[in-house]
Amino acid sequence: MNAVQYRVGADKRALILIILALSLVLSGAELALIELKYGIFQGGFLQARPLSQPGQRIAYLLFVLGLNTAVLIALAGLWQGLARRLGVRRRLGLFDFSLAMLSLGLGGLALRFQLHAYFGDLLSFAVARNLGGGSLVQALHYIAEEGLMALAGLALLLGLAYLLRRRVARGAEQLWSPALPMGRFALAGGVVAVVLVAAVNRSEDLAVHAKRVNTHLVLDAALNTLTDFDGDGYGMFAMVRDPAPFDTTVYPGALDIPDDGKDQDGLAGDFHREPAPELRVVDRGGRHPHLVLVVLESTRADALQARASTGIDAMPQLQMLAAEGTHSEHYYSHTGFTTSSLRAMFTASVADHGEPMLSAQLKVAGYRLNVISGQDESFGDMDRNTGLLRHASHYSDAGRHADRRVFANASAGSLTLSNDDVATQFEQLVGDADFSRPQFVYLNFQSPHFPYHYKGLPQRLTTDLLARKDIKPEHRKGLRDTYLNACSDADAQVGRVVRALKAAGQWSNTLLVVVGDHGEALFDSGYLGHGFQISEEQMRTVFVSNRRLQLPDLFGHADLARLLLSNSGFQVSGAREEAGVFHYVGLLDRPDQIGLHLPDGRLLTLEPTLRVVRLKPAAEGPVRVMSLNEAMQQEPSAVQALITRWESVRWQSHLNRMAQKTQPA
Repeated sequence: MNAVQYRVGADKRALILIILALSLVLSGAELALIELKYGIFQGGFLQARPLSQPGQRIAYLLFVLGLNTAVLIALAGLWQGLARRLGVRRRLGLFDFSLAMLSLGLGGLALRFQLHAYFGDLLSFAVARNLGGGSLVQALHYIAEEGLMALAGLALLLGLAYLLRRRVARGAEQLWSPALPMGRFALAGGVVAVVLVAAVNRSEDLAVHAKRVNTHLVLDAALNTLTDFDGDGYGMFAMVRDPAPFDTTVYPGALDIPDDGKDQDGLAGDFHREPAPELRVVDRGGRHPHLVLVVLESTRADALQARASTGIDAMPQLQMLAAEGTHSEHYYSHTGFTTSSLRAMFTASVADHGEPMLSAQLKVAGYRLNVISGQDESFGDMDRNTGLLRHASHYSDAGRHADRRVFANASAGSLTLSNDDVATQFEQLVGDADFSRPQFVYLNFQSPHFPYHYKGLPQRLTTDLLARKDIKPEHRKGLRDTYLNACSDADAQVGRVVRALKAAGQWSNTLLVVVGDHGEALFDSGYLGHGFQISEEQMRTVFVSNRRLQLPDLFGHADLARLLLSNSGFQVSGAREEAGVFHYVGLLDRPDQIGLHLPDGRLLTLEPTLRVVRLKPAAEGPVRVMSLNEAMQQEPSAVQALITRWESVRWQSHLNRMAQKTQPA
């Protein structure tokens, strides 16, 4: 034992120096990435509350450094206490701790900011599962492919660390001093970390940006879970705290029961609901036109008039249709992803659990319903939510022809048939159809979906198409051409649909409507994909008809069924979504964002958790970013309209759900 030296002072100094060094490295790297991605100090695109004042910046820097240091102190106390019990030598214990903290810290930063680079600041589990064709697995698979080089580099670094550890182990002699207060280290660090999280969550300016810090993200979630006494998902540490910690009906974002004198969700007072007249559809009789509804996956509104870098128009067939009939520049998806977009088209509502009135009305009126889809309509219960599984006489989709899929992945969210396959099936259907009876055909073309190309897709606009692995922000020009090439092939198939109807002599008796299910961000403002941000790129999509129709100035998928029926021999009256177009991303009950395209063309969005409001002008101009309290003072009618619309849609979803439960099986 004489060879073992116990040096409490030296142990403390060594541990403190290691902790400070680690905190400086990790905090510096994190702050640099936060500024690069979010621009919180200099201001960035749509940045909510940049920290422009010196006091704000100093407070934020101290918070990040202090929180990371406190967490490292707590972990060091636990780590070295365990190392002492196991007899791990002092130098080796410090090396292991440093390596573990650097690996976790830098690895967590790399993962988080790689996800941000592709999917944006609004990524959540609810959003992610709707990316990549609605498959979380496919979205993560893409990130995994992009990270293969990073994983290889990490493996190399770990190998070098292992060799270095062996060298350190040979020189490690001293044990940790038994007098070193490891328990106090852990307790002190933990207490300081909890205090810092609680304090920063009370500051609106800092709390918005505190969630960018990984240690805050983890601790905040843990503390709120521990203090969520009533199990409603909100605890005492959240930026927006649970105002009634023992009342399961009152919490931020709760279902607000109309006119009960109680503000369950804490937004704009008690929800007052104006009863709307019931939607009524009456068949006028007479001969109904044939209806062909073409849905183009992930097609931006501006693709209609776009040209590739080669100078070739991307969608000439739709341009001709628009010139002959009608098109809209202001047609929107409500959610930015496929399953809920199709549901809104067929139920005439943004609310969940609605009855598919379009397919039911057409069936009652004597239509023969036909489905030819390039996607698996069973994914997300689209086949049931649209009523097409129940009412269609002819049903063909990627799920029923999985052997003809264009991608190797056979999961429901990834099954895809080629555009040519879908158009060929339509030509066969037209050749066999009995046109003495009105026909309804739903077609779905998938090519504009990520990764915007598959083997066999024609190169209509360019031969320089991006491979999936090359879809990166620095290749935006090539990405745009690749995407437009996919849109061009979908457009060419619409041309085949038109020619088949003309050849059958049914063109003059057919109402053809072509819409996108949603738009697509192509690294506009740095983001790729759809369904995670309320923006023009992700929500605005195409609307083209072969007939001249009277269209609203601003409308969305929930208006489509009414429009189709009223132009096909039906009288439609009663409920219609209120003025403007409502949006949400994530889950309706707990959205990441809600938004409203106002009748005057402005776009208002609210992040309910952060209480941050953005108001985008109708024309070009700066986006106004406000707290909810500021917005209620500056734009009270618009903010009230947005919140009331969300509460109305949620309440209707609740009623729909209750009605389904009371229906006999």
